Amino acid sequence: MKKTIAVCIAVLLVLVSFHSFSQQGYHKIPAWVSEKGYWVVERNIHTPRQCIIRFYNNDNVLVGTKEITGTKLKLNRKKTKIQLKSMLEAGLLQWARRQEAAAEDLVKKP
Repeated sequence: MKKTIAVCIAVLLVLVSFHSFSQQGYHKIPAWVSEKGYWVVERNIHTPRQCIIRFYNNDNVLVGTKEITGTKLKLNRKKTKIQLKSMLEAGLLQWARRQEAAAEDLVKKP
């Protein structure tokens, strides 16, 4: 009986020590991840030099599309991802301006 209690206490101490050594709460966000939205790339294996990029905000609303033809998009490169992030944020700014203009037009009309 004493051996089983000792084994249970040892297992409990091991589990507690594993829990205390785990990294909690700190996850570095990559530079190409935007806090304002995301993008989705559509491409076909038969036509690698054509793709469509759709930009969405965090509310899953389509804010713009970009069609790229003539070049193969290398999505595994950090530079490409950062360029997509800048295109996304520029598209989000344009979309927000259009939404504000549409709202002003609704207010002005009697």
